[in-house]
Amino acid sequence: MHVQLNDDKTEFSDGIAWQGKSSSVESVDGNYRRWGNRGWFEIINNILTESWNGSMKTHIMNKCNLNSRQVENYLHFLLTRRLLATHQKSTASRRAIYKTTELGRKYVEIFKRMDEFFSIPPL
Repeated sequence: MHVQLNDDKTEFSDGIAWQGKSSSVESVDGNYRRWGNRGWFEIINNILTESWNGSMKTHIMNKCNLNSRQVENYLHFLLTRRLLATHQKSTASRRAIYKTTELGRKYVEIFKRMDEFFSIPPL
């Protein structure tokens, strides 16, 4: 689900709120990576890449530069979509380890291919 609210460009996409500027194709020039803040596709890629071999929540939060509320929202989103799975560090530990699933690895591969596609220099 994707909903845009008011003129402040606040949007909700699959339960994740974010703010950004809209731009038309005609006005876009230069590198698409410089359009502004990270989008949620890139943040998801960062989390899945960071969790490739297993990571704790605080490690993901620090490496992906997210606050605790953001990391909770993204982890919940990724767990419910089966892109991440949780594992216990040991039977005595209550700390969860988040690890990228096969489906999550496919996402990272597709994201990498799209990134390469958009890195092609313009005519």
